[in-house]
Amino acid sequence: SNHLRIVTNRCTETIAAPRTKMKMLPMLALLGAFVFNCGDAHTAMSDTTMGSDYQRWNQRTRPYIIGHRGTPSYMPEETAAGYLLAIDSGVDFIECDVVITKDLVLVCRHEPWLSTTTDAMSVYPESIKTYLVDGYNITDVFVNDLTLAEMRALRCKQKSPYLSQSFNGLFQMITFEEYMQIALSADRTVGIYPELKHPTWFNNLPIMEGLRFADLLLDALTKYGYAGQYGSPSWLKQPCYIQCFEQDELVYASAKTCIPLVQLIDGPGSVTVDRNKTFVEMTSDASLDEIASYASGAGPWKVTLAAPNANGTVISSGLTERLQDRGMQVQPYTLRPEANQIFPSIGNLNQYNEYDLWFKTEGIDGAFTDSGTILYQYFNAHEIAGFAWPLNSRMRWNARPATCKRAMAMNTTTVSC
Repeated sequence: SNHLRIVTNRCTETIAAPRTKMKMLPMLALLGAFVFNCGDAHTAMSDTTMGSDYQRWNQRTRPYIIGHRGTPSYMPEETAAGYLLAIDSGVDFIECDVVITKDLVLVCRHEPWLSTTTDAMSVYPESIKTYLVDGYNITDVFVNDLTLAEMRALRCKQKSPYLSQSFNGLFQMITFEEYMQIALSADRTVGIYPELKHPTWFNNLPIMEGLRFADLLLDALTKYGYAGQYGSPSWLKQPCYIQCFEQDELVYASAKTCIPLVQLIDGPGSVTVDRNKTFVEMTSDASLDEIASYASGAGPWKVTLAAPNANGTVISSGLTERLQDRGMQVQPYTLRPEANQIFPSIGNLNQYNEYDLWFKTEGIDGAFTDSGTILYQYFNAHEIAGFAWPLNSRMRWNARPATCKRAMAMNTTTVSC
């Protein structure tokens, strides 16, 4: 049958046969692309909208849509089903948080502790431990205490209590290799956007035996053909960004790869794990200058770019402009369609009005979103209307740098791109 029907207490969802070519993962043929009969979760991307595949990547005309952990507004995050739905909804990139199992396999999970997104606590109660992670004692079942085979026994669940729990228990976690295969098996160019999660913590675990997280990730990317600086022919064929909150791991990676790096930036009150920097220190002119020496972009929390004041008026912080003035793309996190995730002072909770703030007023270059469908529809409406995004943005998207950005202080041999 071309369709698998799942009856829930909310509505009936139809799982349609995939538009994407699942050449490497037989498991995924059972999942297909998810089409929801209730609500507006899915609108399939037409081959005639938004320009050709070549135009989308080589002659960039709009900001990037980054499917944050797949499509967590509708499906459990970082599952094959969620990534397939994101691709079918029109995203440019699918994003993945990468963590490491006991037997050193890279897998897709938001955190090394597993209870928030899986049934690990009930499946492996004997594995519950307390670890000090980035200054916090966390008691849970951890990915680094389970082998890949043991991880396969887990089933994923919706993390957010205010979103549908209808698909809880249906899907396994996937490995990083399977995630790359999903992107490469699509019938159009779909980029990947892996995040190195807690690298300082992982690098100091006994299981690593002196290995480094960034090296494991880069080895996996090389195996699947990901290489090249932003805008190069190899990058346009298989687009990829590598992101991380920790500067030291990105600086290390910058000496090993030409794949564009994105420095994630947390919000006020945060302190970085590796360098003990406050938000103010992280966003100082000197710090941004350093970041621009090794990173092609920055991923700030969206509220650090603009936020409502006490009167409800949205005020820009100027951070977008400061980052872009240094030649970096700005791709903030996370745009979510739920009412409690939209600035209440913007357009009576209208998602398009919030998008106007980010893409027109702030002029960001892309965004992480939990609903690729809605952001795709927003861009498609502007495309049909003949809207042209700012020239300075198009210049950044179509940049062809002559050399890779390199961490100046390392004095290492430049990687051949």
